[in-house]
Amino acid sequence: AMRKWAIGFLALSLVAVALPAAAAGDFEFETDGQVRARLDWFDSASGSDDTTSVWPFRANIGLSGSFNELFSAYIELQASGYFGDGNNGLQSYPGPSGGNVDLYQAYATLDTDRWDFKFGRMEHQIGNELIIGNNSFYNGLSFDGIHANAEWDSWGLDLMLFKIAETEGAGFPFGSNSDDTNLYGIDVYFNIGNSTLTPYLIWLRDDQDGALRRDIGTFGALWQRPTQDNSGWDLSLELAGQFGENGQGMATVDNKGMIFEGWFGWTFGNAGRIHIGTLYATGTDDLTENGWQPLLEDGHAYNRLGNLDLFSAGLTGSSGMSNIQDINVGYTWGPSADSKHQFYAALHNFTIDETVVAADDDIGIELDVTYNYEIVQNSQLQIGAAFLSAGDALGANAEDIMRVWVQIESSWGNRKPWTSIGQQAG
Repeated sequence: AMRKWAIGFLALSLVAVALPAAAAGDFEFETDGQVRARLDWFDSASGSDDTTSVWPFRANIGLSGSFNELFSAYIELQASGYFGDGNNGLQSYPGPSGGNVDLYQAYATLDTDRWDFKFGRMEHQIGNELIIGNNSFYNGLSFDGIHANAEWDSWGLDLMLFKIAETEGAGFPFGSNSDDTNLYGIDVYFNIGNSTLTPYLIWLRDDQDGALRRDIGTFGALWQRPTQDNSGWDLSLELAGQFGENGQGMATVDNKGMIFEGWFGWTFGNAGRIHIGTLYATGTDDLTENGWQPLLEDGHAYNRLGNLDLFSAGLTGSSGMSNIQDINVGYTWGPSADSKHQFYAALHNFTIDETVVAADDDIGIELDVTYNYEIVQNSQLQIGAAFLSAGDALGANAEDIMRVWVQIESSWGNRKPWTSIGQQAG
């Protein structure tokens, strides 16, 4: 409770300072925000009475201030949780501890002629968010640290140093070892004709002792060629490998995982777009080597591994986006950029990369359908459904799995929708 009061007081203090200053002409400020509520219904393979529903919500409000040509700042508060989680002052199961209000972003920016520097807490993405994303369909993902960006005529680069976890032993700050988790990275992007090539190098270092220690290097490249003038072909290819080792002493395991994601699409003007794609992440076939280890990806973006989200989350949850292959086809329809209606459908075939002896590798086939309707400008309704026909890899008597959701989302200021059809169209 004290933390929430502190965050609220900080926000009010910034507003109180910003408004008089803006009125006096000292600097410019703008607000932005977004509100979303969703009904999520699941029919899972957990038993005879296995249906459940939840109402997740997310609300953000931001304030940006420009002090002069060099300096600006941004602060964003976020509230997220579930309807009935008790955070509205009512006692409800599982008690009043559900839901939260957090400082989602807070950073200062130094903008020079060539370089931009951000200091604080911020979102960050690389390419299609296969390695680092913002997890926008759920409650987002932000990083504490420093980010630098520079651009030239046909290329640019990003440098990042993020603190993922601050962990100190007893007796801090004297006589204790640091067990922090840090993320270091660089990506360089080259604009080549109608395409963009983005090689990158990411290093995750977790200094915990023993088997929990992680030293994961990730190197890869993404090539993107978007559709031109709403017609013709588009292509996205991304390949990444890992190196380093986890653990200490005799318990070390080498990191030699690999992931590939790609799709080829063709747009027929107002008649829509078709695509074929795949995602392949290696599994472990040797106790001395790790398969692909997910980092901080957005597992829902671009219909990645289907909208059931069975295999996503990486360090933010399960590590299921590994040891899997997905072959998918899809169709997107939206008559024009100004259309109020958008539709998306995709079919995924999932198999396991590495299985134990005599085990089946067929996870199943998933069908995803999503419809967006723009109610008014900056407000949209989304209805989606996902159905998995369970394969033998889930068990001889495994049941099919289904998800249906309905959500409404509104935004204002310089904000884009969190969940657009564009992010569905992998």
